[in-house]
Amino acid sequence: MVNSYELLREEYSHQKAVLQAADRIVLYGNSIIACILKTAVRDLGFTSECSVFDNGAFLEDTASLDRSERRTAVIACSARIRTRESMRRDAEVYFSGAEVFDFYALYFQWIAEVVRRDCDLSVLADTLRLCREERAIPNIDSINTLFCTLNCKECSNGIQYRTDRRRIDAASQMRHLKKLTDILPIAQCNFQGGEVFTDADFAAFVEAHAHDPRLAFLTVATNGTILPPDRVFSAMKNCGCMVRISDYGSLSVKKDALIERCAEFGIPCFTFPMAETWRKFGPYEKRGRTREELTAIRDQCCFGTHDLMFLDDRLYCCLRTLYGSAVGDTGEDVAANTLDLDAEVTEEKLLAFIRGDALWRMCDHCDHPMAAIRPAEQMGPQRGRT
Repeated sequence: MVNSYELLREEYSHQKAVLQAADRIVLYGNSIIACILKTAVRDLGFTSECSVFDNGAFLEDTASLDRSERRTAVIACSARIRTRESMRRDAEVYFSGAEVFDFYALYFQWIAEVVRRDCDLSVLADTLRLCREERAIPNIDSINTLFCTLNCKECSNGIQYRTDRRRIDAASQMRHLKKLTDILPIAQCNFQGGEVFTDADFAAFVEAHAHDPRLAFLTVATNGTILPPDRVFSAMKNCGCMVRISDYGSLSVKKDALIERCAEFGIPCFTFPMAETWRKFGPYEKRGRTREELTAIRDQCCFGTHDLMFLDDRLYCCLRTLYGSAVGDTGEDVAANTLDLDAEVTEEKLLAFIRGDALWRMCDHCDHPMAAIRPAEQMGPQRGRT
């Protein structure tokens, strides 16, 4: 049997020597992984120039794609096997002779030795090995609150229609989450609401998730309207979280303060620019398309099962399914794309759900193609915290 813990330690021992000898470290792929790795590289004491490279160019103005004989180490920052293989081939062109490796051993070393995440590290090592092999649930959004500081007309979660505004109990959330992680690990667990920082107990919510070693990466999505207390920053730091700020211009009044505090606490932080657009799903009603048409739309959808939404005792197959539950739709389409975690959950049922076998049904409730719209247009006064 493979000892994942020892395997990752051995890999890191080799990678450490490569990184120490390198003149520059290239993080290939503009992803959340690259954001986390940039912090990890610094925290682990590597002092060489470290830059993010994507689509044939460096993101940083200070980095250049020269053809010199500089010793370069390339870290493929993608969770997908095919993408990492493509990155390896591209690296031979852009950085000839560079050693290329993935991020798992480096990330594990950071979590174990710097972050010191409070979980069973041997199990976490197994989780990372399964994630590397794509034998994990790719992403789940764990919703901690139905309160929000904004009142967006086109909120894809349907928060504007929720009459049961409340925060979600961490113990209940973890009890239901265990039904999933007992079957498969989860590569990325993203916290969102509502607005996550409206929850006065968010620190405890994050810590409860971090105790589960079957969760590999933890990220926090915020709209940049609230600066939480230091105990929340401490919890995010000690759990190895990355913070993702959606920049909604003048609405995101605490964006700069959040970025500053994340830097002070050493928390990886990524800001989605104001140029980010939203997609308009259209009226929540059936369009009467054929099964063939709906299957084609499902296969093209940029959301789909990339966004499994976890709320209370239910897992929703996509954003539109969660929206349907918010507006009170109890029909067959929503039911077919909702996993009841109080019922028996088998591996076969979970895998079918992750594949989105019934997702085509929800595609009849969306416009296609979806129009690009200005993000976060408000429909009324902003709301406060709990």
